[in-house]
Amino acid sequence: MKSVKDIKQSIKKLTVKSSDEIHGRVLDRLLRVLDKSKKQTAVFQPNIWRIIMKSKITKLAAAAGIVIAVILGLNIIGSPNKSGQVFASVIQQIRNVRTVTFITEVQMGQQTTMRVERAQKEPGLSRAVFPGGSILISDLNQKKSIVINPSEKQYTENDLENVPTDRTQDLFEYMRTLPDQANEVLESKEIDGRIAQGFRVIEHGIDTTLWIDVQTGDLVRMEGQFPNAPNTRIVGTNFKFDVELDDALFSLTPPDGYTSKEPPKIDKSEINCQDLISLLRWWPANVEGGVFPPTLEPAEYAKIGSEMKKEGKVKEFAGTKDEKMQQMSKLTRGMQFVIMMKPENEWHYAGKGVKLGDVDTAICWYRPQGSQTYRVIYGDLSVKEVTPENMPKH
Repeated sequence: MKSVKDIKQSIKKLTVKSSDEIHGRVLDRLLRVLDKSKKQTAVFQPNIWRIIMKSKITKLAAAAGIVIAVILGLNIIGSPNKSGQVFASVIQQIRNVRTVTFITEVQMGQQTTMRVERAQKEPGLSRAVFPGGSILISDLNQKKSIVINPSEKQYTENDLENVPTDRTQDLFEYMRTLPDQANEVLESKEIDGRIAQGFRVIEHGIDTTLWIDVQTGDLVRMEGQFPNAPNTRIVGTNFKFDVELDDALFSLTPPDGYTSKEPPKIDKSEINCQDLISLLRWWPANVEGGVFPPTLEPAEYAKIGSEMKKEGKVKEFAGTKDEKMQQMSKLTRGMQFVIMMKPENEWHYAGKGVKLGDVDTAICWYRPQGSQTYRVIYGDLSVKEVTPENMPKH
C-alpha cells in the first residue's frame, strides 16, 4: 500500500489541465463512487459545496483531496469483498491461536458491573482475575479448577467432571464458533485512537459485533448482546494473540501458606419456574414496599436494586458469607430463567406495584415450549395453566 508521502509525490508530478466542466464531472463521479461504496467519513452539505465551487483553486484542491481519500479508503477498507476477507482472516486467526489474553466487561447501560482479566492457553487452560483479586484457574483436561482468594489466603478446589462444557458459555470459545462471513458490515469508527470497521454476526441467538483495525487487521473490540437482555452486553478488549504464557499461571497447585475451603453447594439442576418464583418471593420480603419488582428486565432490575440498596431500602442479610452466596445463587437462577425466555415463549411481566399475596392479579406469564396453554403466576405466587382465550388482558 502506498504511503501518504508517496501519494503526495505522485500528485506533485501530475500536469493538470482542467476546466470548470472537467472539475464538475470529476467531482460528480467521485461523489457517486463514494456514495455507492458507503465509505464516506463526512457528509458535505450543499452550501459548503457552493463555497468550494466559487474558486478554481479550491475546486482542484477538493478534487485532489477526494482522490487521496478514495485511494486511502480503498487501500484501508477496500471493497465489500475485501472487508469480507479481513473478517474471515480474523476469525481464522481466532480459531488457530494457541494463547490469548484479553479483558472482559459486563456492561448494563453505561455502567460496567464487572471487569475480568483473562488468559487462555491450549489445550483447555484458562485463568480469570476478578475484581478484588480472586483468581479462577480451570484445566479442562484434568476436569478440575481452583479458586484462589489472596485477601483471605484461602483456596477452593472444584471438580468439573459433571459440568457441561458448552463452548458458547465462554467468550473466546464462543468467538471460535463464529462463521467466516458476517451478517452485516457496519460503518467504521474510532476506538481508542484506531479506526475500526464493524462486523455484525448473529449466532446461537447472540448478537455479536467485532471491531477490526482497518490498517493492521487486528481485533480491537468485541461486543455481545443477548436478545432477552437488550441493555446488557459483554465487551472484550485488549486482545493479544499467541503471547508467551508460563504454565505456572495455570497451575492447580494452591499457593504456600493458603488454607483449603469447602466449595459452596451449588444447585446444578435444570433451571425452572420455581427458580423464578423464588426470585419473586424474595423481592417483596426484603425490599421496602412489599410489592413485586417494577421490572424483570435484567439491566433495569440490577440498577433499581442497587439504587434501593444505597438508599437503605433493602434488608441486610443476616446469615454467614456462605449462606449469602447460596442466596445469591438462588436469585441468579431466577434471573437466568427470565433471560432464557425466547420470543416464542411470549414472556410478559406485569408485577409492578402488585403486593405479595394478591390472589387475583397475574404478575407474569409465558408459553412453555410446545405448549398450547400459558403458564400464569399470580400475586400469591400460585401457578395456573391458562388457555389463550382466558389470558389476562394487558
